Amino acid sequence: MRVSVRSYNARRARALQEALAVGGVEAVAFVGPLPSRTHIADDIALIDAAPEAFVWAEEEARRIARDVSRPTAIVAVSGKVEPPLEDATAFDAWIQIDAADGVVEQELVSIQRRCAARKELLRRIETARARGLAISAPETNGPWRALYIGEPSPFFLAQERAFEAVDGRLEAAFSSFMGFDFLHDSRFDAVTLNATKDPATALALCGALRRNARLHHLPTAVIVKPGDTATVAAAVDRGATLIMHADEPPEPTLRWLFEKVRRGRRHAHVEAGLTALKRACVGRAGLFDAKYFADHLSRLADGAHLSGRPLTLAALRICLAPGARSRSADAWDRSVMQISELAGRLVRAHDAAALFRDDVIVIALPDSHTSEGRHTAERVSGVVECTSFASGESDAGPIVLEHSVVELNAGEGGGALLVRALDPFVEEGVRA
Repeated sequence: MRVSVRSYNARRARALQEALAVGGVEAVAFVGPLPSRTHIADDIALIDAAPEAFVWAEEEARRIARDVSRPTAIVAVSGKVEPPLEDATAFDAWIQIDAADGVVEQELVSIQRRCAARKELLRRIETARARGLAISAPETNGPWRALYIGEPSPFFLAQERAFEAVDGRLEAAFSSFMGFDFLHDSRFDAVTLNATKDPATALALCGALRRNARLHHLPTAVIVKPGDTATVAAAVDRGATLIMHADEPPEPTLRWLFEKVRRGRRHAHVEAGLTALKRACVGRAGLFDAKYFADHLSRLADGAHLSGRPLTLAALRICLAPGARSRSADAWDRSVMQISELAGRLVRAHDAAALFRDDVIVIALPDSHTSEGRHTAERVSGVVECTSFASGESDAGPIVLEHSVVELNAGEGGGALLVRALDPFVEEGVRA
């Protein structure tokens, strides 16, 4: 992840850069607007949005957004006591520079993925419309809902009033067991865990949220006792996105929490759009239709050349392991469909996958280099080969996946890139 930090003031730029380094994030610092001829290949542009810099920050964000080589995410950055403004629409997100160790890095990874998903949704809609497909916009979500778990506190009362002010609702569960039932039965935009009296239970619940596929990205605020650094570190390690000390005024923390809720709502809208679009363009095994994929790949290649950003294809051929028993054509087809469906669930939301030549899964990874393509291929192969397919319990097995990973070359089109990805695989002897 390539990060740049920008400020109108050299001293402030350097201070932000050093604060990021403390949090484990390396960044290049820039002062003032860069000349248009300067090409910066960054994934995230962090812009100094402290109160005295805010007017400049908005102008800089809009200037960067107009650039052909726009970063994946344009993010405002300020301190804990300088919380986000609700109408700061020039930014994709807003982060707290002085958050607990580990939080900033987690936040940036999440922001990059969510912005990449939004960018990819817009491109997929363009491809679908070019093919004459009508894509309906997903419905907007209802009022905000949050859940407070643990002993009552002043923060609970302040949070309840804040959510009522935006026609939202805060529900309370004063035991972890009741809270987890609430989370499974209803959809929430955020959860607050009070760890002042019983930190072990709050930490266990925080970790459980991160292990749950449906609740993994739920913004989680944890209230801790003043000076309880051990609970802070453990909460961050378990994926907490916001730390609130019990002796702090609640208003700044609530504004940070609201920023995370707004960001989560935007991403939920993107995910709904991606799901609807995939349903309209579905092909074999629940992956994208191969013709749609080929058209979209050409669009991705054109965009990559224009922006100077990378594009990688990972192709995985499904084949029997040496010495494996053969099965009927029907049994083989069933196994291929099952493996392809599993692979489709393992790729990121902004990656696209389709089935080619009846036994090759091709995954397009926008804004990704070869190393990321190899990582994806290895991750998918590792899961597939550790399932019943690999152990020989399916109708045809054991199964192995052969890899071909290629990155877009200068001047290369999407069709040529696809041919190069498929070229290592011969069509004959698939089940030999």
